[in-house]
Amino acid sequence: MIALLLVVIAGAAYELSRALEPLPFVAALGAGALPLLLSIPYHETGVLAGAVVGLPWALIWLAARPETRTLRAVLAVLLMSLWVGVPLAHLGLFPRSRYGVVLILVAVVGPWISDSGAYFAGRFFGRNLLFPSLSPNKTVEGSIGGLLLTVLIVAPVALQLLDFTRQGPRHGRRCLCLEPVRGPLRIVLEAYPRCEGPR
Repeated sequence: MIALLLVVIAGAAYELSRALEPLPFVAALGAGALPLLLSIPYHETGVLAGAVVGLPWALIWLAARPETRTLRAVLAVLLMSLWVGVPLAHLGLFPRSRYGVVLILVAVVGPWISDSGAYFAGRFFGRNLLFPSLSPNKTVEGSIGGLLLTVLIVAPVALQLLDFTRQGPRHGRRCLCLEPVRGPLRIVLEAYPRCEGPR
């Protein structure tokens, strides 16, 4: 399982280094792989440590190559750690948990529910644009609709299927807390490469 996740991280790092041409592949790979590799011996604490260590790792590589020292490269490597490395490290931890299947289901179905809620709320009630320069069709009402639908559907299902007592899954609480904001945050992060950065 860990080897498969490392292959996925390597693929994402390759695509990122290709999209942001001077960005070193090793910087992106390290930022994405550190949370996963540190989760093996240290579990949840290793995931957090890997995310924290990922930024200095990337800065060391970026310092060696002056042409890569841009805000876009630093943000890309930071997001490689937080958007790819941390979730995949948790995915590696889930099979050890008795709630692993439910948590993976929440992580996969949650964004679909959020996107559906955002689409229909924006379609029927959308008037105020969220980020007109980044994504001209996204509305504030759609974003709120996606957030509400995710909370209304995912929370009761998760409360029914997961044990949230003191012995319950710590991963689940973290996953459920982040689930409603993943959809709107993804909109901004996917639209970022389209906007003009500072020159």
